[in-house]
Amino acid sequence: MTEKAALNPYELLDAADAYLRDGHLRQASQKLWAATNVALDQYATLKNLPNTTYQHHVRNLEELVKETGDEQLQENLVAVNALGVNFYEGFLSEAQIRHVFPIIQKFINLLMTDMGSQDIDGPKGN
Repeated sequence: MTEKAALNPYELLDAADAYLRDGHLRQASQKLWAATNVALDQYATLKNLPNTTYQHHVRNLEELVKETGDEQLQENLVAVNALGVNFYEGFLSEAQIRHVFPIIQKFINLLMTDMGSQDIDGPKGN
């Protein structure tokens, strides 16, 4: 997971937006999924949490839920994982991906804001 640490989740969101505009649903799904995983990787690194498996992401997110009291974060992770599967299976419609897009943006913003980097690396108008 650490190889993704150098990536910027907001750049991946921008790429997802471009793919979605061009009708490339699987690629848009993959970029949304990757952006979230990058943000989770960076969050885990900052908090010095284990971060070598997706199971760690789930456990780390449980800690964030305890910290923030925001149960919606768990539901967001379920949506994120559906996007990851969609890259391979292609079962989500454009409307479904568009519905999830702002949820993913909010999720990433929360993670990045908690790290103090949202203002520096924030979205470019998705």
